[in-house]
Amino acid sequence: MTPNQQYPEWEDPRGRNVPAPQGWGRNSEDDEFIDRIAKSGLDDSAPTEQFPVQPRREPAPQPPQHSDWNDPNWTSPDWNDTVWAEGVGEVVDKRLLEGPRWSQLTHASFGAPVGNGWGFGPSYDAWEGDVKFAQRYVRGSIQAEDVNDFLSEEQIEQLPVRFEYIPVEEKGLFLHSKPAGSDSTGRKGNTFTHAYIDHDTTEPSQLRYPVLAYGSPDFKTPFGSADVNSIELSHDDDGPNAGAFDLQWAWIVVRQMMAAEGVIYAVQDALEAGQLPVILTKTSVEATAWIMVLSCTMSVKEARSLLRFSTFERATSFEVRSFAAEVGRTVLAAPLDDDQAFRAITGVTVIDPRSGYRDYQPHSRWAQQTKLAITHFDPGGDGDVEALLDALDEVNTPDLGTLRLGAAMRLLHIDEPGTDEPGAGGFSDSGF
Repeated sequence: MTPNQQYPEWEDPRGRNVPAPQGWGRNSEDDEFIDRIAKSGLDDSAPTEQFPVQPRREPAPQPPQHSDWNDPNWTSPDWNDTVWAEGVGEVVDKRLLEGPRWSQLTHASFGAPVGNGWGFGPSYDAWEGDVKFAQRYVRGSIQAEDVNDFLSEEQIEQLPVRFEYIPVEEKGLFLHSKPAGSDSTGRKGNTFTHAYIDHDTTEPSQLRYPVLAYGSPDFKTPFGSADVNSIELSHDDDGPNAGAFDLQWAWIVVRQMMAAEGVIYAVQDALEAGQLPVILTKTSVEATAWIMVLSCTMSVKEARSLLRFSTFERATSFEVRSFAAEVGRTVLAAPLDDDQAFRAITGVTVIDPRSGYRDYQPHSRWAQQTKLAITHFDPGGDGDVEALLDALDEVNTPDLGTLRLGAAMRLLHIDEPGTDEPGAGGFSDSGF
């Protein structure tokens, strides 16, 4: 089966065609947030022939075997450009190991000339291994309200966005998925996914935290079969840029507009207990604010290498096993309408920011330290988010093999209010 083979059904048997709540996505409430702030200062096969996955580098000639010594057609590679590959056990071209930092893939129900149904489409700086990696996580249709091909630009803007980040070893997968109307056969339910793959999350990036890419203009969002089938990718070698929402905005939303930083403590406690927290939100923009603030309680290394998240999940198509490998380091968001349905699912912890979290008392070391840090640095209030981030940057966290979420915050030394000692006079070297 090719990755472009047409799926037999659009609708997921568990209800993938269930409509999303009205206004899911950026809507008037989100615009009001922004205005108020402004005023206040799977498949393992190759992709289509028309748009092949571009090999990241041409393979080097193989060293001769005994039978090749006298082969006049064999030519030696430039050994200055080769290296002994420890895990491979042979000499390979350096370019095969290095390759580009970023790759791009697209996935949708494509028509001619791209494909004939669901599968991968145009790509940039990607190779077969990238397709196999992305196939493990790319999903089909987003459960959205009835989407027709005559929506206004404003209505298209309000459609739900499932923005995901999935770190695996030293790679990071960004998935930006949005309904795209009908496909070229006229069937409803098409969803366009634009994927970026970061091949080395340990190297510096233009994004401090992956969630900052939410709403980035670098993510393509075609609507309608004509736009989907003619999509072209930019030759982007630096990964997605940041979107319109920044960390200061997120803290204002959480601390001033929602007045519920206790939600962050509850999420941290759930993660510390090895649970799978699901935050109920009105929009994916609100979901992004919670994930941004949560990210600010981690080091850059933790957020890039460990934290998996999604801004839009539905209970009717949700499978806990899809997140089993990352339980304890995954945060999900879902519509308020899915409250009871998610509570009926074994293995998730539902957190409703509108219900009883304003006075929530943290239990875990990570959450307790976060509360002290918020009191001391006052991000989203009179304080500066950057001061908190700078303090976390100074903490020497463990190597990736032993790293866990909240490591930097646990090691951050902040004295409780009312003591005579300086508020942030140093960093703890114990208690990880």
